[in-house]
Amino acid sequence: MRNLFVISAICGALCACDDGGVVRDDPDAGLDAGIPDVDIPPDPPVFPLKAGDIVEMNVGARTQPCNAGEGFCDRAIDASYTIESVTLNEETNRWEIEAYFNYTLKKDGTSYASISRLFWSKVAPFGELMAVEATSDGTATFYTDVPLTDEHMTANGFPFFHFESNYANTEGSAFQTASAQFTSRLRTIDAEAEIENQAAAAKFEAYFKDDLGPDVYLHKVRVEFHRFGFACAVQEQLVDWQDGMPRSQASFNNTQPPVTNSFDNVFVRRAGTRYRCSCFSGVCQTVDGTNTCLDPTDPEAEASTEACEK
Repeated sequence: MRNLFVISAICGALCACDDGGVVRDDPDAGLDAGIPDVDIPPDPPVFPLKAGDIVEMNVGARTQPCNAGEGFCDRAIDASYTIESVTLNEETNRWEIEAYFNYTLKKDGTSYASISRLFWSKVAPFGELMAVEATSDGTATFYTDVPLTDEHMTANGFPFFHFESNYANTEGSAFQTASAQFTSRLRTIDAEAEIENQAAAAKFEAYFKDDLGPDVYLHKVRVEFHRFGFACAVQEQLVDWQDGMPRSQASFNNTQPPVTNSFDNVFVRRAGTRYRCSCFSGVCQTVDGTNTCLDPTDPEAEASTEACEK
């Protein structure tokens, strides 16, 4: 058995529906009947990206130890998503993104089989693109509330995710719904899973015993979200399961797993200008030295230095 570790610094497909009450007039109820109390979730805040924006990232994995030169042990895809429309689905109360996608395999130094046990392996067509420079493209509807699990994640559930810090705590928000799905699925796999989902930290994180395949692992998944509407960091790690081992980061310390990966930042192109989106700072700032940023609260606003402080 071997250990697997995948970490992404880039930096989710199901559509969860929320039940909302409907108020109807009852002609037989009389004037004293009043209006019944109903639970209708408020509309989510505006999605921070818009038609014409292009989201760019590199996703992939590297086998370790690697005795060859840099890049020779990688399997990596350049991914881009050109947004055609952003629509609020009135039934689900979720933003949906219509986008043209393009995936290009840039490195094939490790096989798809080496990463196929990872939930992360489903976010791009790692198993379909076999030769360097092979491409896959088309147009699809991308959802903005998909948790990173083996049952929920598909290519059109990634990379978009609607996270806005205040709305995230609202019942029925994309964050709350995805958090519940994430927790439910992992507890189905391991009833003793340690799970920590925090809106304040914009993250889902879990440690659980994974016996979904022939080998049994302790599996770690951590996903962080960017306020510009996508997952901005994903860490996934597997180590051989041993009875009694803690379901925590301590079980992964001082290990040298044979598979790792690293990713560049997420970039957004708007009106010909390229912005680097940092998961740490939460801003999307120009890469040309002008030091202006996009405004996450208003996709129609001009980039400004003031937006770098929001």
